[in-house]
Amino acid sequence: MKRKTTGFVVAAVALAAGINAAELPPLMMIRLRAPHTADDAQWAKTRTVLVANRDACDEVWFSTGIGVPTLAWHAAHAERLARYAAELRAAGIVPSLQVQATLGHSDELSALEGTPAKTWGGFTGRGGTECRHCNCPRQPGFLAYVREMSRLYASFKPRSVWVDDDLRVAGHAPGSPWGKVKDGWIGCWCPTCLAGSMTICASPGTRLGHRGARSRTVGSAVGVQHVSRRSTLRWARTGRAKR
Repeated sequence: MKRKTTGFVVAAVALAAGINAAELPPLMMIRLRAPHTADDAQWAKTRTVLVANRDACDEVWFSTGIGVPTLAWHAAHAERLARYAAELRAAGIVPSLQVQATLGHSDELSALEGTPAKTWGGFTGRGGTECRHCNCPRQPGFLAYVREMSRLYASFKPRSVWVDDDLRVAGHAPGSPWGKVKDGWIGCWCPTCLAGSMTICASPGTRLGHRGARSRTVGSAVGVQHVSRRSTLRWARTGRAKR
């Protein structure tokens, strides 16, 4: 009852303001995980629940997965999501996209679904520990992977895109665990990032040389901003082109 009452109040306010209620943003959003859309049989079960409880679901975020699967996996997944998105729209539910992993939350979490496509360097902490499953934001292979993944999922025209919080300059264990952030364990300290930061910082391009510089994280931060900006533009441009 509360859900319907809230919807009525919002619609009334919208009408008073001269806004079409159909143009209002969704009120109730649900994020699915990759296993929910693993195959048509599993999706049929998920869709049945969503449609049967339509009053509790206005928008669905489809997940891209928590690891680094192959681009072939993403292509097959995006093809399924295009069909599933059409079914949601037919039921009056908005389909959207949740990019669940870019740099990776942690090695432990990324390993849950595997990282078979990762052939580039990993996120490296101040102490020199390189993550096996989390990604360095400056690696050309990683950037190309993100671009192509973005293009594939933009094909089903998601209403909105939610990029998860692993697109950050810290908290990628074991390279940069959260407990070390207060001690300056921020940013990727791999050779690529250190070399890149030399164009900005006036300190030697080594972990030892950077430890005394307050600007030691600039290189990696710029790399993360680069991934975020380029990915967002790719989703926006590809989405518009498909419309």
